[in-house]
Amino acid sequence: SSCCIASALVFLAQDHRKLMDRRRVLKAMPVAALARSAGRSPEQMLNLVFAALVTPCIAAHLTAYRARSSACNTLAEGECRADSTASKNGQSLRQRYLAVFWMFKMADWLQGPYFYEVYASKMIDGRVVSEDLISRLFLTGFCTSALLGASVGGLVDTCGRKAGSLAFALFYALSALSTHARSLPLLVLGRVCGGIGTSLLSSAPEAWLVAEYEQQRLSSDWLKETFAKVFLGDSIAAIIAGQMAGALAARWGPQAPFLASQAFLAGGAAVAASTWQENFAADAAADCTSSPGKALSKSHRPGQALLATVADAWTKMCADPRILGI
Repeated sequence: SSCCIASALVFLAQDHRKLMDRRRVLKAMPVAALARSAGRSPEQMLNLVFAALVTPCIAAHLTAYRARSSACNTLAEGECRADSTASKNGQSLRQRYLAVFWMFKMADWLQGPYFYEVYASKMIDGRVVSEDLISRLFLTGFCTSALLGASVGGLVDTCGRKAGSLAFALFYALSALSTHARSLPLLVLGRVCGGIGTSLLSSAPEAWLVAEYEQQRLSSDWLKETFAKVFLGDSIAAIIAGQMAGALAARWGPQAPFLASQAFLAGGAAVAASTWQENFAADAAADCTSSPGKALSKSHRPGQALLATVADAWTKMCADPRILGI
């Protein structure tokens, strides 16, 4: 399986340049033929399709919101008051989480589209950076994230999810700053920082939210609604970030989106630092407080953390017929 993963990563890195040419992608899509038959450009047709999909989603969201607002009318007064208090606590937690997570995702989406263009514009030792080297730089980030993912998750659980989220902002800011370098070691170091940051973004904020949800004993419906908003906002953030990155790059060059990304990273880190309470895995806080070295060795013991994580995931997959039935 590791060979398959490595092959897939090589394939993605080598073919990443094909994703950069938007016009070629649009022309290759079936919607392009539909657009030509309707006398519209592919961009116009995609916008129409997007609007047609978004409109019913908004209507469904508003309908669900009205249903939740009127649900209190069917409860007894005491139940309604308790539900209102829990709702306020849940709303506060949701707002604090979404503010941070969406800013982090904006920073992530802003960086993505212009890595290739930034690297392709550089000169190292008097030579233009080749596509092969760019592919290897991308592969460095992918491999770092794949190799350290399990260990980073364990360390975040041990030494704090809030700290892990702040560390993401730091590593991703370093990755963005590395795009200004003209030294190959610094470019490689930047991709390593980006891979670590990706692992942190995929684990620390969500783990923090789930721990706070369990501590406040909120309903399971609250968690479902929160994650629905998370992914809806992530999609909107991707669209906004793409448009913003294009506008910034057209005016100030391909490195401009990376500067904007650092502003969102700083904003998200500031909100997390000031409004989030630190939380840990239930059985790990004492290890980190009493012996950070011990916690680090437990999370980074060669191969063991990864094997334990994979084994645990495989056991849960085999035990759940809904997963095996897909």
